[in-house]
Amino acid sequence: MAAIGSKRFTRTGLAIALALLVASCAEQAAPAPVAANTTLSTDVFFQPKLDTSADQGGQAQDQTTGQGDAVGEGVATQPPTDATDTTPKDAGTGTAAWVCKTPGTAGCACENNGECDSGQCVDTPNYGKLCSAICTDSCPSGWQCVAQGTTDIVYLCLPQWPVLCNPCDADTDCSSAGVGKALCVDRGTLGHFCGAACEKDADCPANYTCDTVKSVTGKEAKQCMPMPTKDGKAKDCACSKSAIAAALGTSCSAIAKSPEGAELGVCGGVRQCTAVGLSTCTAVAAKETCNGKDDDCDGATDEAACDDSNACTADSCDVAALLCAHSPTEGGCDADGNACTESDACKAGKCSIGNAKKCDDANPCTLDACNAASGCTATEDNGAGCDDGDLCSVGDVCQQGQCQPGKPKLCAAAALCATVACDKADGSCKTTSQADGSGCDDGTACTDKDLCAAGACKGNTIDCNDANPCTQDTCDALVGCKHLTNATACDDGNACTDADTCKAGACVGSAKPAKSCDDGNPCTTDSCDAKTGCMAIAGSGPCDDGNACTTGDQCKDKGCAAGAPTCQCQSAADCKDDGNLCNGTLFCDKSKPAFECKVNPATVVKCDGSGDTACALSLCDPKAGTCSKVAQTDGKACDADNSLCTPGDACKGGLCAAGAKLNCDDSSPCSDDNCDPKVGCIHANNAAPCNADSNGCTAPDTCKGGVCLAGPPKSCDDANTCTADSCDKTTGACKNDGAALQGQGCDSDGSVCTSPDLCQAGACKAGALISCDDKNPCTTDSCNPSTACKHAALPDKTGCGTGNWCMAGAAGTQCVKAPNCGDKIVDSGEECDDGNAVSGDGCSNCKNDKPPLPQAGEILITEIMPAPTNQQDEWVEIFNASTKILSLQGLVFGDSNYYLALDKTGGVFLINPGQYMLFAALNAPGGTGGPTPDYVYGYSTQGIALVNTGEFVCLSIDTLCKTGIIAKVTYPKATAGKSYQLAAGKLDMASQNNSGNWCLGKQAYGSLGDFGTPAKTNSTCP
Repeated sequence: MAAIGSKRFTRTGLAIALALLVASCAEQAAPAPVAANTTLSTDVFFQPKLDTSADQGGQAQDQTTGQGDAVGEGVATQPPTDATDTTPKDAGTGTAAWVCKTPGTAGCACENNGECDSGQCVDTPNYGKLCSAICTDSCPSGWQCVAQGTTDIVYLCLPQWPVLCNPCDADTDCSSAGVGKALCVDRGTLGHFCGAACEKDADCPANYTCDTVKSVTGKEAKQCMPMPTKDGKAKDCACSKSAIAAALGTSCSAIAKSPEGAELGVCGGVRQCTAVGLSTCTAVAAKETCNGKDDDCDGATDEAACDDSNACTADSCDVAALLCAHSPTEGGCDADGNACTESDACKAGKCSIGNAKKCDDANPCTLDACNAASGCTATEDNGAGCDDGDLCSVGDVCQQGQCQPGKPKLCAAAALCATVACDKADGSCKTTSQADGSGCDDGTACTDKDLCAAGACKGNTIDCNDANPCTQDTCDALVGCKHLTNATACDDGNACTDADTCKAGACVGSAKPAKSCDDGNPCTTDSCDAKTGCMAIAGSGPCDDGNACTTGDQCKDKGCAAGAPTCQCQSAADCKDDGNLCNGTLFCDKSKPAFECKVNPATVVKCDGSGDTACALSLCDPKAGTCSKVAQTDGKACDADNSLCTPGDACKGGLCAAGAKLNCDDSSPCSDDNCDPKVGCIHANNAAPCNADSNGCTAPDTCKGGVCLAGPPKSCDDANTCTADSCDKTTGACKNDGAALQGQGCDSDGSVCTSPDLCQAGACKAGALISCDDKNPCTTDSCNPSTACKHAALPDKTGCGTGNWCMAGAAGTQCVKAPNCGDKIVDSGEECDDGNAVSGDGCSNCKNDKPPLPQAGEILITEIMPAPTNQQDEWVEIFNASTKILSLQGLVFGDSNYYLALDKTGGVFLINPGQYMLFAALNAPGGTGGPTPDYVYGYSTQGIALVNTGEFVCLSIDTLCKTGIIAKVTYPKATAGKSYQLAAGKLDMASQNNSGNWCLGKQAYGSLGDFGTPAKTNSTCP
């Protein structure tokens, strides 16, 4: 886009200009009347100044619009010093304009030379004949000092540009006195017109420029020509009065062009100066129509005259009837010029749109779209969340256009005889029981042959009985059988010991005293056998049968056999007593021959043994012959209480003392220990708590069948997928370690719109939002947590860039060129397009003409950056708040001092509804990564230059923003590196004009560290 008309105004400069204007006007007289004709030249050629106050002695009323400085009267009439120099002198700078005070003086009207004091009455372009003056080296502005004559040379003031812009046919038509090297310039279709030799623009009159041109003969030279229009088009010459009077004319032409701009032919015509100015060219070049004429002057008639631009008709012209015929054809065609449709075909003379091209490449990591010009496109959507098809991976992400799997989905630990794994069919964690009979480990060493049954791991309890009564047999879940020693009563299997007790795991008894086996029989040898106990073996040798009347008693069969009788008597006196008063006295038994001494039974002392105990016997004293209790030897085994619970009962002081109480503690927490007097120690199994494995992470351990079994493992699951859960066996405390799973994939929010979700410091943190940008400006992109990206089409005719809008089509809603009358393209809704923005001037009912200019409030100024990090990087943002496409062409944009006229050669400068447009001083606001501006105005040299002390920015139809204001914002002193922006959602004129809705930019953009949202939706305020 080109900016033209940029100017800088200052108070000082304006004051000087006004002062000069007043000073100049004070010396000028009113010009001669000129007809009201905009094509007549009134400011190019010399205009005389008439003094209307000459006879009143007053000051002249000067109102001329001509050029030159008035410095008083006194025109030199002497020839220049060098009479041979015929070169035109100074064109008039520094010499006062002529004022006609007295007829005949210079500048007064005349008919012939005799009416002039100088004797020279000359023709002028616009004021007929005027008296000239003899000159030396200068003349008034618009005149030049020219040598006249060949021998007697006289220097005379003649018009400087007498034939400039006169219609002509040859260079000779442009020759005139004092005018050298003037050519008849070929101005194309405008015609041929006289120029004036020049070297620079200053050599030409105002509003003319010194251009390099070609004459009608092809000669190239610099000539004064009218200054072109603002849009660069050639400007017509104006007819001078003398040219009108002479009805000067020129040939001209019109060019016929195809809709694509190709030249078809040139039609000739004429134009001439008339009372109302230069007439239009009589040449008419038009598109061929079926009329039997060569409309485009290309030498052919009616060619393509009937082209209806329809590929589905065969076009022809009936010359006789002068009517077009369009016969339907069949075959392929292009109905919409859209590469996003296919199989377009002719049907009944019309090209029907085919099917929408399917652009799904089945790749979730590409953004599929269709470009109307090139067809299907697929852009890598790296970093976006995706689904690799594996429901057992989480945090899948697109990389290099492919969906890469995330981390495996975590499942809680499985029970014994079961496996837990992610089911790829539905992504759930499923538990599968192992087959019955499968080997397993129930976690305790107290069972063996562990096997799975109905999903549970069951083993056989091992037998820890070592058949040692002196060990307490238990089982530790970690190490298996344990045999702890006890101190209980036992039986060492030795009949020769008593008080058997467990010591150091062995049953140890105390040897019985030797006399404990003494049976009191002198005819036995007493001993003890470990297996059978006390033994009495028949002995031999003398003994005493207790009969004093026998002698030589001998032991036989464990008895004392009487020896030979020794007591034959005649009387009692013959019987000798042994002195033992306990075994009776002897008497002589005479009942039979061979009287024999016998014991008188009546004299035998029998002690009452009914009160005898193992430790005290009632015995007869041989000397006294009386009975008394006699204590047995201390330590002799006895039974004090008839209880097996006190082994080691022994005699002491004639009494049987109970032994120590039997210790029945088997050191097993799983038995209740007691003693039964009849059976001894009893160990009844219990179900008390115990410690099977010294593991605080199995609880509660419980006794069962006399064995301490470990309880089930303690659950430390904190339901957090981002911690590794464990249990301290020593303390039983749970540990939930987040560091162990750092970076592990997880699902923080149940949303597919964040990826990848990862474990961070023991918590599942949501990943970044996935990008749903489908690169289509005509969709609103969003993400549904359940179904991922959604792309909602914007309404038709929503703006999507300069000159573009959104429209639904076969390939979906796409950003396409908005209809534009004047671009020679028949858009949707147009019946034709003649190549300009004027409706109805070249074809019937041309629709969709140039969009309207905005009204106040339809365009807003939404953001201003007056003091960026890079001083020349300033910018201003505007916004179309209306619901229609608007044209900015011809509006004026500026600040307090600068302005520039917005224009766009070859088209209409459009801004669409809802579109932001960025005006910037440089091509890259903010440096690398900054936005691309829509309009670059060139810092201070071509357009606005914002000041940091505060001023206004304005869009209007007036160069000084005084009238026709569309939008105007005054900003305060600038804050370095931060824009002023209108709050998001405050997009109306009232909000724009309320300073409370403005705040400083918050978001960084580009690489220079500036803050703002150029060409984007603003932030909220504050």
